[in-house]
Amino acid sequence: PSVKAFVNGEIVDEFSGALPEGEIRAFLERVIPSPGEALRLEAEALYQQGDSAGALQRLAEASALDPNNEKIRVSAAAIMIDLGENAEARRLLDSLSPATRQEQRVLALATRLDFAEKGSGGDATLLQQKIAANENDLDARLALSNLLLARQDYEPALQQLIEIVRRDRQFGDDIGRKTMLSVFGLLGGANPLVGTYRRLLA
Repeated sequence: PSVKAFVNGEIVDEFSGALPEGEIRAFLERVIPSPGEALRLEAEALYQQGDSAGALQRLAEASALDPNNEKIRVSAAAIMIDLGENAEARRLLDSLSPATRQEQRVLALATRLDFAEKGSGGDATLLQQKIAANENDLDARLALSNLLLARQDYEPALQQLIEIVRRDRQFGDDIGRKTMLSVFGLLGGANPLVGTYRRLLA
């Protein structure tokens, strides 16, 4: 037989020929939503509406129903990063399997969390004053870029990073360029900022 699984009218998986029962069960588990998946999707919808408390409550319910569903932990980590709960977000991301950690959304969350951790506790006004007093204060420029990245304020952060590269490519083991590449990966190639700053970096 040829077996095809459809979700919303699109083929999401298929197999041909007879399979052992265990493999068929695994096939079905991949395409049939888990008990907690509906709650997870509901939680994401609540969060988009601004109800973070309600979203976290739904995710807790989803996790109780389906503790092995890593998508639930990914959704929770995303909310925790937005709320500034960096330690909890790190715990959730660290609990994921190696394969899940390589998924694009999880890689992006890990990058955002790195920026949030590096930028926590900074004072933007003080850092800007230091840069105004000494344009070659690259430590201040890097600290300001990390603070801006933690706020997801990407363009001014990239402006500081390109200045670091221009003034001293070797500073911090080429940290300016490396951080810019991380931002590019987070934003994706379709973002116009990426195209602009790739050209400037070149």
